[in-house]
Amino acid sequence: MLTLSDEGFKKYGKKLDIDVDEIVSYLDNLVLPLQGNKYVASDEKFEELNSVKSIKDKYFSSTPMQGSYVIGHNILLNATEYHDSIEINVASEDVTLFLGTQDMIKDGIIDSSSLEEVYVKKNEAFMLHKQILHFSPCATSKNGFKVAVFLPKGTNTPLLKKSDDPLYFMNNKWLIAHKDSPQAQKGAYIGIKGENRKGTLSSF
Repeated sequence: MLTLSDEGFKKYGKKLDIDVDEIVSYLDNLVLPLQGNKYVASDEKFEELNSVKSIKDKYFSSTPMQGSYVIGHNILLNATEYHDSIEINVASEDVTLFLGTQDMIKDGIIDSSSLEEVYVKKNEAFMLHKQILHFSPCATSKNGFKVAVFLPKGTNTPLLKKSDDPLYFMNNKWLIAHKDSPQAQKGAYIGIKGENRKGTLSSF
């Protein structure tokens, strides 16, 4: 399993040295759903935090940015997605992520075993490069997880009309699902073969 400090992580993104105390404090006050995940695409109050504004100014420049987060109890791969932009995450709990690159997708299919698991520690921040495969964090304890997500404004919002690209699931979101995932039940393109992997540290 990789960590953010490992050389092998550099093909996916880079660890960021930023002050996350204000962001983590905000996340800590959020109430977890009883089961599953909850994703908020844009939280205006969150976006007003000075530390969030600093991320916008430094990493998104003139591009409008949304301050969002995913909180919950997920422990499975379920799907993988990519954006045509960078993504910045801040974790308030230890989590693991399954990451990959575009060349792992062959004719619309990806083997789940090709994805690499990355361990992210509490209070760590990182940036994912444009078009890196990723999806929901996996919890490492029964207490669940809370992860901040910073993306261009409008990402992960519903499409006004269905795209001709079967992978284009939401705005700035290309999604490939495992057949056994909740995303497949919602009509996402099914293209992950192999095991719907469980997070290595999710044995609780």
